[in-house]
Amino acid sequence: MPGKQTAAVAYTVDGLVIAFNKVVVAGFNKKLKKLSSGLMKSIVKKYNVTPSEVANYPFSKFAEGLEEKLGARKYQTLSEAYNMTIMNIEYDKGIVLERTKFERAQAAASLNPLAGLNIQLDQINSFQVRAVDHPIEKAMAFLEAGDTNTYGVCFDGQNLFDTTHSYGNVAGSQSNILTGGGTTLTLIHEDVLTAIGLLQGFTWTSDDNHSRLLNPQVTKIDIICAPLLYPKFLKLKQENNISVSEGNMVKGFINDILVYPFSDGDDYYVIDVSDSEDDLRPVLFQEEKKLEFNTPNLKSESYIEEGLLKYGANYRGGVGYGAWWRAIQVTNT
Repeated sequence: MPGKQTAAVAYTVDGLVIAFNKVVVAGFNKKLKKLSSGLMKSIVKKYNVTPSEVANYPFSKFAEGLEEKLGARKYQTLSEAYNMTIMNIEYDKGIVLERTKFERAQAAASLNPLAGLNIQLDQINSFQVRAVDHPIEKAMAFLEAGDTNTYGVCFDGQNLFDTTHSYGNVAGSQSNILTGGGTTLTLIHEDVLTAIGLLQGFTWTSDDNHSRLLNPQVTKIDIICAPLLYPKFLKLKQENNISVSEGNMVKGFINDILVYPFSDGDDYYVIDVSDSEDDLRPVLFQEEKKLEFNTPNLKSESYIEEGLLKYGANYRGGVGYGAWWRAIQVTNT
C-alpha cells in the first residue's frame, strides 16, 4: 500500500499570522531564561522593585562579633548610612513586518506555509535576542566604563574600578585595578593569582576599629574577557601545567569564562563568585516592569488598512554599581 500522506494545513492569512505569533511568543519565552545565566549571573545582582521613579539601595554596616560581657548587653545599630539611588528608565523598540509576505506564503499552499516565512522568523528572532540582551548590554557597558564616572559611581563615591576604595562614604586606599604584565599565558597566570590575592584582601573596618574581610574566602572566580584571550583562559581552567616547568595554580579557581567584545581586547575582569547568587555583585540591575514582547492586533488600523504587522518589546528598569570588592579590572597597555 502507498504510504499515508500528511494533509496540508489550510490557513487563512489571519490564521497564518496567528500561527506565526504563537511560534515567536514561544521563542521569546525561551530566550527570557538567558537573563538569569551567563554574564548576568556573574556580574549582576538583580532586584525586582516596586513601581517608582527611583529605587534606593542602603549599604549598611556589618554585624560585629561577640565580645566579653561586662555588665549589660551592648547592642549595635546597623545604620544604613551609605546610600545610592538608581533611576528607572523605560526602554522600548518595535519592528514592522509586511502582511504581503504572509499573503504570499499562504497562497503558496505548501505543506507548511510557515516555511515560507523563515526570513520573517529570523527577523523576529534577531529582534527578540536584542531585546532580551539589552540588560546584559547595559551591564557590560557599565563594567567596561567602570574606571570612569560615565555611568555614575559606587556608594563610596569612587568609580567601580578605582585605587581609593573603602567600605564607607569617604575615600580609602584599597584598589581593585591591577596593571597587568602582559597577555602571554605565563603572565596572565601570574596576574590572575595576584587578582585573587587582592580579592581576598579587601576589608571593612568595624566600629571597634577591627578589620574584617569583605570576601571571607575566595574559592571561585569568573573571567570576563575579549574573544582573543578566551583560548588562554581555557588552558588555565583545564590544564595542570602552563609550561614544562611550571604548574597551573589557577585551575581550581576558575568557575567560568565569559566572552564579550570589549573595545580593548587585552583587558579582562576577575569576578569573585565564591558565595551564593543572592550575594551582591559589581553591577545592580533593577526591574520595575518585566520585559514584554507584543504581537500585532489583527483588528488594528495598521494591520487592516496599512497591511503592517507591528511587534514590540518594552521594559522599565535601571542599572547601577554595586560591590566594588567583587571585581578586579586587569589592564594591559
